[in-house]
Amino acid sequence: MTTNNDFLVEAYMQDLQENDPLQQAAGIALGSTIISIFLKLFMILSTASSMYHSSLENKVLTNRVQSLLGKRKWKVRVVGSEDGEKVYNAFSIGGSNVYITKPLYDALTERQRVAILLHEISHSRTHDLITINTVDTLGVFGSVLATIFETLTVPELEDFPPILLFLLHYFFTMFGTRYISRKFEYKSDEYAVRFGYGDDMIEAFNKIRVLAKLPPDCTSTFCKAGRALTGLLSTHPELGKRVERILHKKEIYNVLPQGKNNFMKLAFKLAEVSA
Repeated sequence: MTTNNDFLVEAYMQDLQENDPLQQAAGIALGSTIISIFLKLFMILSTASSMYHSSLENKVLTNRVQSLLGKRKWKVRVVGSEDGEKVYNAFSIGGSNVYITKPLYDALTERQRVAILLHEISHSRTHDLITINTVDTLGVFGSVLATIFETLTVPELEDFPPILLFLLHYFFTMFGTRYISRKFEYKSDEYAVRFGYGDDMIEAFNKIRVLAKLPPDCTSTFCKAGRALTGLLSTHPELGKRVERILHKKEIYNVLPQGKNNFMKLAFKLAEVSA
């Protein structure tokens, strides 16, 4: 006995065979991408709202950052801990607010707080979160497109689970977004160095390593190899590598005055270092 559902399935399969597979794949991929965009926007907006309402603006730090940058845009907000849990973190979610958790605020000196906040401001001012999510969204589109198209056109993949095929494609996107994220971390560290807070950033890193009980840097070859593999999927570089990069950038920026960058002096210094 043929049911209405059987008829609909048969009609759908016939439609798949008659229409252009690439066009079908593009339509499904576009729909999946739109859903992905709405989910990302919902998560970002809900997180931003939650963080804003669970934090208080710190006027002292806000004024310090504003006077340093010469702009009244940025506001520093301190996030309280839930259930006594100590989270040592600072972050930005786009917009003009930057956040630091109460345990990290209490653990750092004023200059160390400013160093960490300059790092987060750098993420916001260059829209790093938007860039990473855009790349990830394009990766979702490409992965879905390739998965559907290959499923429709390659007979050998007919019985292959589409979700596994999608994950194989998306795996490369994941590597790409993690790589970009690590580059953004180096860039934001450099922003603090430009204002003369390189040493304070390093001291803050050392405190975070101890307080958050992060593992020490590797010394053995085996450990370094393992860290290198896991580091490919990490959004942040190891603290040791970030400290090395900060020390290198300090050598370049040590001729510059604190405050806004002087590109002419930087160009001469870069020429001197490379000579």
